[in-house]
Amino acid sequence: LHVHEHTVDPLAREHVERNIPLHADIVERHQAVVHQIDVLRHRTPDVPVIVGVSSERLARIAGTHADGVNVRLSSPHAERYLAAARDAAGDRPFEASGWCTPDDVESRHKAERLGLQRIILSTSDTSVTVCPPPSERHRLTAPATAADRRCAALSRCGNGCPGRSR
Repeated sequence: LHVHEHTVDPLAREHVERNIPLHADIVERHQAVVHQIDVLRHRTPDVPVIVGVSSERLARIAGTHADGVNVRLSSPHAERYLAAARDAAGDRPFEASGWCTPDDVESRHKAERLGLQRIILSTSDTSVTVCPPPSERHRLTAPATAADRRCAALSRCGNGCPGRSR
């Protein structure tokens, strides 16, 4: 992975913005994820840790060490990633979410089929809106989880459900 002064690989953008080293070796990257989860748990023990994943190996790490997982719903492997994370989490509480663009109706229906707790609607800018799958909208009249309650900026997502804008 090469990061140039004016061109940043989209997958490395968060690392560059936060001055986080991006290891060339995937095993080192995964070890860094586990380390960061441990750091977060130490600093903010009551805040859930959700890991965005793009491989089964990383999904298993999320299931073992984190409180939840987030997948790209348009990925043909999203179901496998979720299954790996949920299997690794075992019987403990574990949150599953996925992201897609607001106009990706197929992915939004996929989220419902997969039983996700959250859909993150991502636009081309940095704002996202978190909302439940269509069948869950009627249940959310107030923040549903501790993470929702900690979020001070409740708004309407424009899809008929309460959502969080970020």
